[in-house]
Amino acid sequence: MEFNEATNALLDGNKIRHIYWKDNNYIMLDSQGDIVNKFGNIYIIDKTDLMGSWELYQPKVTVGTLLSYYGSRYRIVINKRGKLDIVNTKTWGVFIGDVHMNKIDDTIKSLGMEVINDGSID
Repeated sequence: MEFNEATNALLDGNKIRHIYWKDNNYIMLDSQGDIVNKFGNIYIIDKTDLMGSWELYQPKVTVGTLLSYYGSRYRIVINKRGKLDIVNTKTWGVFIGDVHMNKIDDTIKSLGMEVINDGSID
């Protein structure tokens, strides 16, 4: 998307990223309306940004990812069948089980779960 579309995405509350940035880098609006990076530092828009291509930020989830859903915390774990389970971190009970690795992002998005920590090291 072009910068004007990216700006609208920001105003709608989305996180966005330049298509050439590392997968886990993004910018967003903070509570004061400032554009900040993932660490909360002010991001200054420059000419390169205005001319560049943007996309919505989609966190890459993997085994160990911490999720939030209606006030509870969940982790993604691999089960003995080689598929993924989403488990409650207090009870370690399986919330959703046997998810194929290529479907985990869609599953999390369809439920509206929030990715707290995508497991990446910065």
